[in-house]
Amino acid sequence: MAQSAIGLKIRDRRLKLGLSQTELAQRLGISASYLNLIERNKRNIATRLLNGLAEHLKVDIEWLDGEAERRLVQEIQELATDPLLREFELAESSAADLVARSPEWAKAMVAIYRAYINRNETVAALSDRLNQDPYLGEAIHKMLTKITTIRSTAEILDTITDLDNQERQRFQSMLAMESTNLSGIAEGIAQFFDTADTETAAMTPLEEVDDFILDRNNHFPEVEQAAESLRREIDAFAIPVDSKMIDYLTRRFGIAVQFVTSDQMDRDRVWNNVEFNESTKVFHIEDSAPAAGYRLQIARLICRFALRKVLDTLVETSPLLRSDEARSRAQGALASYGAACLLMPYQIFLEDAERARYDIEYLARKYGASYEQICHRLVSLQRPGAEGVPFAFMRTDPAGFITKRMPLPRLPLPRYGNACPLWAVYNAFQTPGTVCRQIAEFPNGERFLFIARAQGKAQSRFNAPRHLVSVMIACDILYADRTIYADGLDLNADGLEVPVGPSCRLCTRRACAYREQAPMVEPGKSATPFGPARPS
Repeated sequence: MAQSAIGLKIRDRRLKLGLSQTELAQRLGISASYLNLIERNKRNIATRLLNGLAEHLKVDIEWLDGEAERRLVQEIQELATDPLLREFELAESSAADLVARSPEWAKAMVAIYRAYINRNETVAALSDRLNQDPYLGEAIHKMLTKITTIRSTAEILDTITDLDNQERQRFQSMLAMESTNLSGIAEGIAQFFDTADTETAAMTPLEEVDDFILDRNNHFPEVEQAAESLRREIDAFAIPVDSKMIDYLTRRFGIAVQFVTSDQMDRDRVWNNVEFNESTKVFHIEDSAPAAGYRLQIARLICRFALRKVLDTLVETSPLLRSDEARSRAQGALASYGAACLLMPYQIFLEDAERARYDIEYLARKYGASYEQICHRLVSLQRPGAEGVPFAFMRTDPAGFITKRMPLPRLPLPRYGNACPLWAVYNAFQTPGTVCRQIAEFPNGERFLFIARAQGKAQSRFNAPRHLVSVMIACDILYADRTIYADGLDLNADGLEVPVGPSCRLCTRRACAYREQAPMVEPGKSATPFGPARPS
């Protein structure tokens, strides 16, 4: 865990209270030298000690722990790798100092950078449209032709003085007609761009939702509790099956569920092989849809209506969701979360996961879920006092674009750009359908177990494009032996680990054959983006 912000917080708060290091150390039952190391970010803080610090410094432990600050540090470190900032000597360690001392300035920097990224993407999108859109190309050609005609006609009227009235009227009519045509073309182009999806904001709705979920560590106890009650209402004795959920939708909300062929569905409204018409209250499921997929969608629709009050409260009270689109997307994300709670109840699922040593394939078969759905649920097992193995989650497409991410405190995942090409999440594309496991070692000595599998989403027909994604979960090596994926691996042996980095520009490994970009800093000049290494 990157402790820089926490150490500075402790020091600043101690000074505000007028306490010396010796005095605070005595109250905590530790040596003054050890407290000095903590404040200088040379030692990690155990949970018991963190509780004591919060008590004696008279602050909330949530404020002291600084999860939000850690994410902010990670994002500043990432944006600092932009080539635009290459000429500046930016030490990675100073990011934590900035967040600790001036958090609002740090947030402002991130907001400006996000706006910069979005503007660049908008310009690139507009440039592509100008270069490739046939309508625009034709319209601009017509516009240039009309301008040339108008100019020629105007020059004739201006330079030729002996035109008779009939000829002059003819040229004037031509001028008026071509001007009208030009105005129409210009208006059409303006409308084209007015309706184009080129909106830009300092933070996109997807980023707002991302921050909303990360702020809660992908765990929503309110939804978990409501889903437990809902499950008992649908089926008091078991995990609800398809027939029970369909019956509940009809009985409680008057929604009819129909399995139909692909050509019977409104293609403009289909999402994940389902289509819901609010006006007719008919929920169409494509008859070829995989069972794991449509079961989740049925459960999602139930949660959308049955848990509306809970979902609305979470969305409306979050300051992180600023736009209407973000709030709408967050509603959908929470409905999906509730569906997972409904189909994979927390305590039962946790016990099964522990018993099976987090065997994803086994859990997928038992719960009738997909590989990715199980991974999502594993990441959400963060109930205080009943936590599962803490996992990070990442999903990427073959182009390297990260479509979903859930980092760990000591394992930040890129928001901008790609991760290290040596990560298992990319290697998995070489053998789709096969689990790829990897002991990954970062430059600071931190080790993680990466578990990844690439898989194709179900094709609706033979000639449909194949949609391939790679899904990865990762845990600290300290938890690896609790999983089946550590079997046969000597977790302490040298030579099994793969030397990786976060990304090329954040990685200090100079002698890497896979390096595509120069590092932001030279090795040894500053701390790594993962903070100081753990004490031995």
